[in-house]
Order: sequence, then structure tokens, then C-alpha cells
Amino acid sequence: EPVSLSGGQSADLGEVVDALAAAAYSRVELVEKRGEFAVRGGILDVFPPTEEHPLRVEFWGDEVEE
Repeated sequence: EPVSLSGGQSADLGEVVDALAAAAYSRVELVEKRGEFAVRGGILDVFPPTEEHPLRVEFWGDEVEE
């Protein structure tokens, strides 16, 4: 099942990380290729296979900030 997030949405970063790992994404220190994600504090960088560039998701507590 795809992971979908949008600004203002309530989401637990740990659950999002678990969902990405279950979807066969690889956790890395620095995202460089499709299918990878990285977490630094409340920032999640993810490179979906359908995108040309990685995406950054910022969390404020359990809310997606942007």
C-alpha cells in the first residue's frame, strides 16, 4: 500500500518509517537514488520510484508540516 502524506495531516513518523520499510524502501544516511529514505530529526527525505527528485517531508510532532 502506498504511503501518502500531505501538509496538516496527522501522522506518526515512526509508523511512516515502518510503512516505507514494509514497501521495500531502504533506509540510508543520504538519499541518492529511487527507493531510498532517510530520517534526521523530524525531517524525512524519500525518493519514490515515480519521482524525478527526492521529496522532503517535515514533521512537527505528529503533524506533517510540509
